[in-house]
Amino acid sequence: MTKYFLIFITGLMAAISGCASETSEKANDNALNKSNVSAQETVKLSGKTIYNQCRACHTIDKGKDAVIGPNLWGIVGSDIAAKSDFTYSAALSAKEGVWDEAALDAFIESPKAFVPGNRMTFAGIKDADKRAALIKYLKQQSD
Repeated sequence: MTKYFLIFITGLMAAISGCASETSEKANDNALNKSNVSAQETVKLSGKTIYNQCRACHTIDKGKDAVIGPNLWGIVGSDIAAKSDFTYSAALSAKEGVWDEAALDAFIESPKAFVPGNRMTFAGIKDADKRAALIKYLKQQSD
C-alpha cells in the first residue's frame, strides 16, 4: 500500500502544479523502481502518473466536456482534430491523419514541431519510454 500511496502523492503533486517538473518525474521513476509491482502494472501506473502532466488541460473521462484542451477518451485511433466539442487551432484542423501511436508519439514529444502553429503550450516529453507508457495508458482509455 505504501508504494501506491507514494505514486499517488507524486502524481497529485504533478497535477496540482499543472505540469510535472524534472524533479517530480525523477521522483515518479524512483517510486516505481522501488516498488515491487509487475512490469505490466508499472507501465499502467507510470502511464497514468505521466498523464497527470496532461490533467491541467485535458480530461480523459468518458463523456466529459473538453476543458482547455479536448477530452482524450478514445483518442488513440481517432481522426486528428475530430472532437466535435472542441475548437482546434487552424494549424491542427488542417492536419490530416489519425492519432495512431506514431502520430501521438511525435506530437507528445514536441507538439510545436509536429504541428507548427498549434495552440498547445506543453513543451513535450523527451523520454521515449515515458511517451510509450503514456500512449499505452491512453490506449486503455477507450471502449
